Amino acid sequence: KIISWEQLQDPPSHCFYCRYSDNMGECVYTAIIAKIPECKSAEGGILTAPFLECCRLTVPVIDQMGKAFYPAKADVSGNIERLAKRLADDPENSQELLPMLKKEMDAGVQKERDSCCRGLLWLKRFLEFVVGLVDGLLKKPEASLSEVATDAYGEHLRPYHGFMASSAFSLVLKVLSSRDPFVQACGGTSEDMQAFVDKFTPLLKDVHQLLVDNGLNDTTPV
Repeated sequence: KIISWEQLQDPPSHCFYCRYSDNMGECVYTAIIAKIPECKSAEGGILTAPFLECCRLTVPVIDQMGKAFYPAKADVSGNIERLAKRLADDPENSQELLPMLKKEMDAGVQKERDSCCRGLLWLKRFLEFVVGLVDGLLKKPEASLSEVATDAYGEHLRPYHGFMASSAFSLVLKVLSSRDPFVQACGGTSEDMQAFVDKFTPLLKDVHQLLVDNGLNDTTPV
């Protein structure tokens, strides 16, 4: 589905992510922290549905960064729903992430732009950016949101962006909202933020290792 420029400037109020962000009086991190333990099977596999729910719950954090971040939010949301559609269409092979990826690898389509393998790779990277942003806010209490976001971008996304993408993203980072309104909108305390970082980081590392072990961690800039 093609998103128009008008939609990027004024996202539709009926979408799941917009409705969720309209009700962010509560701490956004609490629901994510509660969901993370459900993401692993007894054998250690990453369960698709709970993982995607964690990802959905993280999207409102991006929303609080302002309208300039809506294209990034739309991209993240699209990757989440791409994997969710595969789970709905092929539940037998998609209850965990690994079998879902393996099926694409067996078909030789893992490098296609619309593959779940590519979608998971970029979803993981952007979630690492979000976690890095929250971690930076904790470690640098005097830094602006723009400064912290720029550091997180440099570590987690910039290495995989070509000139055009990095230039556009760098411009967006310069027009972010102020630090305090962002922190207040996400809610919670510094302890909640730290718990989010401490619990989400290992899960994302597991996803990263899954991609690396299966030759899916393509580092080519785009």
